[in-house]
Amino acid sequence: KEARKPCSRKGPNAPGRVLVNGRAPHNGCQALLHCDRIIIGHAYCFRLTIPNVANENVSASGNIAMDSMEDALFEVVHEHADEFVECQALMESVKDRIGHSRAQEFLGLFGRTLPMIEEANLITTTVRPKDQLRFQLEVTSDIMRFTTDEPELIVRLFQALDGKEEQEV
Repeated sequence: KEARKPCSRKGPNAPGRVLVNGRAPHNGCQALLHCDRIIIGHAYCFRLTIPNVANENVSASGNIAMDSMEDALFEVVHEHADEFVECQALMESVKDRIGHSRAQEFLGLFGRTLPMIEEANLITTTVRPKDQLRFQLEVTSDIMRFTTDEPELIVRLFQALDGKEEQEV
């Protein structure tokens, strides 16, 4: 009998959110490997342990490297989000202004904040669908110190009124 490999299945019409190592699995079956991180929804994160492989790794190296939950959540790829795509262009400008290390710190903050905004939008849409509210993450800088000012993140709230364009609330 052939041993079955663990896999993650998520079709295009499947509800919910499943990420393997920060990315949505491709259509069909995605093979899972020892130490893969599986995120289900916005509340559950698991690390896959395959006992035989785990024993081999411990024997070979003497220890097991464990990432923090924050590291697992930070690796979530948000390339589907408009904010993330636009942030990539912004980061080049920020890096030129404030330097690589400070730009990396800002990108880390952005990466930790964006999932919270996405989750707030999911919750708001579910709990208050008639209100047509939407949170948006934005970047601001002091124009009087633009060349040296570190950018800041702000969250704006918009509401669609009577089927018209959204207005800031």
